[in-house]
Amino acid sequence: MRKLLRALLGITVPIALCLGVIYVAIPRPDEVETAQLGDATELPGGAGATLVGSPDGTWTATEGWVGYRVIEDYARLSDTIEGYGRTDAVRADMVIDNLTVTSLHATADMTQLRSQRDLRDRAIRVRYLETDTHPEAGFRLTESVPLDPLPQPGVVTDFTVAGELELRGVTRPVTVDLRARWDGDDIHVVGGAPVRLSDFDIERPDIAAFVEVSDDATFEFELTLTSA
Repeated sequence: MRKLLRALLGITVPIALCLGVIYVAIPRPDEVETAQLGDATELPGGAGATLVGSPDGTWTATEGWVGYRVIEDYARLSDTIEGYGRTDAVRADMVIDNLTVTSLHATADMTQLRSQRDLRDRAIRVRYLETDTHPEAGFRLTESVPLDPLPQPGVVTDFTVAGELELRGVTRPVTVDLRARWDGDDIHVVGGAPVRLSDFDIERPDIAAFVEVSDDATFEFELTLTSA
């Protein structure tokens, strides 16, 4: 009996120590909040300035990012981590005509996707998103969005829009909740939408039943667009 106990301890203790080392070695990510947008504290022209006219015209992104959030379940350690990744290699154009958003199209370079873990980034690029074959992801508006009443400059307005998301060569309809603020020369937009990885034929990462990724993920973005 004692020999059996010693044998079991000889097996289980190293395994436990190994898992403990793995757990400690897992980099705990910095807290990365979802994109936020509030009312402007000051408009172009200084405090008390007012804007005239309308946001009609063509707008082009001058900065921004597109990213994702997923829940990683470390089953053997009874722990979960929110993984995220972002790329700032983004192109986007928006057309507003007669106070109606008639076109919005954004493209992101997924080969530039980065998270808080190099191993995750390599796995996503090589195996899950296959960015050598599908280097870009895209979103386009599928229904016009009336801006009625006229947005107040510097004030955030909430919208729910219908569009299509292309990821890994697969296109699916999505409903996006977004917040927008018109500051005269710029329009700031943040938003996101829940997606299922399986809808885009993306195999969920599962590393030896140790790390499993939820099928539910979040697509999110932040853009600053300037009048063309």
